[in-house]
Amino acid sequence: MLQSKALDSTMRALRPCLPQSRPVEVLEAGGGSFTHIRIDRQAEVTVLDISPEQLARNEYANERILGDLEAYDGQEGRFDLIVCYDVVEHLNRPRQALVNMARMLASGGALVIGCPNRASLKGIVTRYTPHWFHVWYYRSVRGCQDAGLPGHAPFPAPMKPEMGLRQMLETARELELEVVSQQHYVSESVEDLRTRRPWLHALYAPFASLVGALTLPWADRLDTDIILVLRRTAPARAGARDAAATPAGRMRQTISASA
Repeated sequence: MLQSKALDSTMRALRPCLPQSRPVEVLEAGGGSFTHIRIDRQAEVTVLDISPEQLARNEYANERILGDLEAYDGQEGRFDLIVCYDVVEHLNRPRQALVNMARMLASGGALVIGCPNRASLKGIVTRYTPHWFHVWYYRSVRGCQDAGLPGHAPFPAPMKPEMGLRQMLETARELELEVVSQQHYVSESVEDLRTRRPWLHALYAPFASLVGALTLPWADRLDTDIILVLRRTAPARAGARDAAATPAGRMRQTISASA
């Protein structure tokens, strides 16, 4: 499946989760300067990101916060929608980030997580290649000449085991978040490989299919990325609040500004 189709399916699953009679309170967690999820109703958007360069380029947020998602101790139950797209693979403590986001989610609210599938060939290559290789790929294959500069992708991606699909679903159950939608798709970076370097994609595809047959039996063998929609069915538990309130769970630095 292509990313555009996966996003369309995600939006159809997401709409019933959002309030109808008032503006939607949205947190773009690690949202930087760009959003993948554009809702078709009035919204008050807060963007949290650790990169000042990304925040400086943001033109859609009502509020911009410079901070660390793994440590951010935001208002409990504030947000109707939290979007965390292409973020958890870059975190050293993705489970703590999930705990923090679940605590900030309103009852009935939705959390959207988009990330690479750690078990796909793309995920395996990302984990076991150095960051300079990712920068080379963005520049040479994807044509992104700013790649690797401050505030520009690709960013270091440790892809910790906690952000694996099975582990995230287990954490969601612990936090009493139900799965509303689960989409799998081929990322833009792999599509760029197919269109810009077809000979290299011809080498990649058989290995991706083999890895997919072993690790992704429930999805298309060439799919590389996931979009999850999780919904809060009950207020956050005390245990989750306590986990987010430890000294390690405090934000390192915060700057707020109106867009």
